Parts: sequence; C-alpha cells; structure tokens
Amino acid sequence: MDREAPATPGGPGPYATEQVCAAAGGDLAGLLLSVNTQPALVRLREAPGAQRWSEVRTPDGRAWGAGRTAFTNTLGGRVAVLAATEPHTLPADDHAQRLLHRTVRFLEGADARLPLVSGGPHLIPHLSHAAGVTTLTVANGCQDPARPVADLPGLQASGAATAAVAATVLTPLAEPRSADTVRQGDTLRLDPELPHRGWAVLRW
Repeated sequence: MDREAPATPGGPGPYATEQVCAAAGGDLAGLLLSVNTQPALVRLREAPGAQRWSEVRTPDGRAWGAGRTAFTNTLGGRVAVLAATEPHTLPADDHAQRLLHRTVRFLEGADARLPLVSGGPHLIPHLSHAAGVTTLTVANGCQDPARPVADLPGLQASGAATAAVAATVLTPLAEPRSADTVRQGDTLRLDPELPHRGWAVLRW
C-alpha cells in the first residue's frame, strides 16, 4: 500500500504509527513508533499460530494491519516479518532498538550467541575468540558520546563473571587508556563514556 495512494471508500486509509503489542514483551507494550517515513507498507494479517508484535494504526487510531509478526514452526524454525518496505528508514530511537534486539533474540531461540549493544544509536559490536581469550570490540559511530552496555548470552556461564575484564578505550589522536567495566548477569557496561569514533576493546 503506497503512502501517497488516495484513500478508497471502505479502505484502511493512510497509515501513521506502529503500536507495540504485549506479545513483544510487557515492558514494550503500548509504545508508539512512526511509520510515516515508509514509502509503502505491506498490509499483513498473521497466520494461525503467529504472534502479532505490533500493529499499524491510522492517524485517528484505527487498526490498519500487523506491523511485525513472529512465528515458530513445528521444527523449531523461526521467522519475523515486517510490514515496512524500507526497514533501514524505521525510527532509530531507544524503543525501536529494544524492539529490534528483542526480535534478534527471538530468532536466535534457546541458543542465543550474538552480542547486542545498547547505550547509543550507532554502536557496532564485534565479538571474537582466539587462544582462549574473548574480545568484544565496540565502535561508536554516533556524533555524540555513548555509554555502551553489551548483552552477552552465557557471560556468567563462561566464567567471565569472575574473570578480570581488561578494557581499553581507543580515541583518534589520543593515547589508549584503560577503562572500568561493570558486570551484572550477562551484561557488561563500560564505565567511562565512549566518544565519537571511539573504540572500546574488552578482553577476558
């Protein structure tokens, strides 16, 4: 459905917002995201057994169609479907980030492994393992300083909860400097702010 298409009698009308449903998580339920930047949306209705994670609504609040759906088949395969035709132009705020992270964790299932980083809009993580050492590198691509928080599935089970984490901050035209980290469960938080174009290197 094109954004600029004229409304038809009895049709859904123009779309405006995406409201998060309880199926996406109680802490996200009711949040509103904009879909006005989308040139077109696919009008979806979830199949039996699928969950509606968000609902597109018209400017006057009427239901327009599913915004995001999630489905697990009988073999354990998982899929998430978005109504957005240009997902890269969806809002990049904290709420949208949390919803995207929730989607990634759903798709991973019980074997979650990917590092997910919050604390800024353009934080790019890279996780590697070599010679018994785990290295998490986070680059700050935002214009503003950020305070990265990394969610690492299995962090406690790996023994990193008791191992020393060596953190280094790399900033353009500056000497590398040591940094502190705060650990809680499967999360690691960098204590100092990470400046624009800065890199945080954490090893354990």
